[in-house]
Amino acid sequence: LACSAVGANVFNPYSHDNPNNEIRKRNLTLYLKKMAVKKPQSILVGEAIGYQGARLSGVPLSSEYLMINGVDGLDILGEEYGYQKTDEFDYPRKEPTATIVWEMIKTYNFIPLLWNAYPFHPHKPDDQWSNRTPTQGELLQGGTILKDLIGIFSIQRLIAMGNKAYDTLRGLGFQQVVKARHPAHGGKRDFIRGIQEILS
Repeated sequence: LACSAVGANVFNPYSHDNPNNEIRKRNLTLYLKKMAVKKPQSILVGEAIGYQGARLSGVPLSSEYLMINGVDGLDILGEEYGYQKTDEFDYPRKEPTATIVWEMIKTYNFIPLLWNAYPFHPHKPDDQWSNRTPTQGELLQGGTILKDLIGIFSIQRLIAMGNKAYDTLRGLGFQQVVKARHPAHGGKRDFIRGIQEILS
């Protein structure tokens, strides 16, 4: 991740050229070590890193607020485990999709590995604090990392949040991929319903 070259209008929160990225890399390492202990059988794949989420925290589908404050009943996130926020903002930022995903995880006691089809932050030209849809080339780049991660964790069930994640997983040659609606843009109810159906 740190050595991955990204194109224009993309921020790599793990690259070596930003002091705050060292914090984000440690946060991601902590998360992956926690998940290695949990031995998840499933992966929940989003589209790309968002500017209010992993762009700041370094942890996929997790905001700084969740990362620092943790989630009651789950020993995964929380400042007590060593996670740190950067100095980019005075307070830990929240992110809508991350909040919905972790509410689902807590409600159903379902702990998948969290990742994105594109593990970097694509943004609009001249506006780092915005989001844009990753290009097909970016998704191909991210797919290589995603496939490696699925192998490292011996993941058995692949759950895509939305079409981009689904198409990326299918394009990697995985046949057994299930899809839930992405919770963004008013999709929370359909996302929860989709996860319920997948888990039933």
